[in-house]
Parts: sequence; structure tokens; C-alpha cells
Amino acid sequence: MLNTVEQKIQEFNVGNVDPDYRFMKSGDLDYLYQNHYIRVEENEHEHDSLVCMKLFNPAGMGTWLICEMDEYGICFGAVDLGYGFEMGSFDLLEVMQLKLPWGMRVERDIHYSKGKLLTEAIKGVDYAE
Repeated sequence: MLNTVEQKIQEFNVGNVDPDYRFMKSGDLDYLYQNHYIRVEENEHEHDSLVCMKLFNPAGMGTWLICEMDEYGICFGAVDLGYGFEMGSFDLLEVMQLKLPWGMRVERDIHYSKGKLLTEAIKGVDYAE
């Protein structure tokens, strides 16, 4: 299944000429997987996990903060769809399949610096970024 997630992300990246604007790079995947397996070994998913990546809807409401991801594309983090953040798990492949206006799609915030605690990141998300 790991290849399927990686293949879907590579397909999603097609058309992005500049490597900086890739939805997700292999280094990002490795970091998310590593965080997941550290948590599995410790047998805990803390609310104060470190945020690795921020995704957003460029056409409206929708922010996803990702701390970790398993080999099936299930992420742990926080999501705000316009009603405030909720922490939990979500399927990255479903997020990637969202149909947005004008052919747009969910994007990775390339200016977001990873390493913030999830609870702090939720408090400090700037929607104007």
C-alpha cells in the first residue's frame, strides 16, 4: 500500500514545474512516516506532537496541520474546515481528491516552518499567510 500512497502523491505533483511547489516531497514523506512509527513504538499519540506540514484550500476555508502519517495515508493532526480546529486522524488521499473551484486543489504551505507543537500551531494559525 505504501507504493500506492507515494504513487498518488507523485501523480498529484505532475504539472508543478518548480520543485518548491510540489505538494509533498519524498523527504516530507520520510519525516511523516518517521514521526508515526516513533509514536507507534511509544504507543501514544500526543496532543503536543510536532507539526510537520500545513495544507490549505486556496479557494476558501480549509486548513490541515499534519504531524504524522502511516503507510496508508492516514494522518494525525488538526483540521479546520471553518468551524475551528479539531484534532484527530484524516485520510490524505481524500484531501488530495477534493474538487475545488476553477480546477484548483489543496496546496502545501511552502512558507510554513515545521517544528511547532500542535496545540501552539492551532492557536497561532494565521489565515492571511
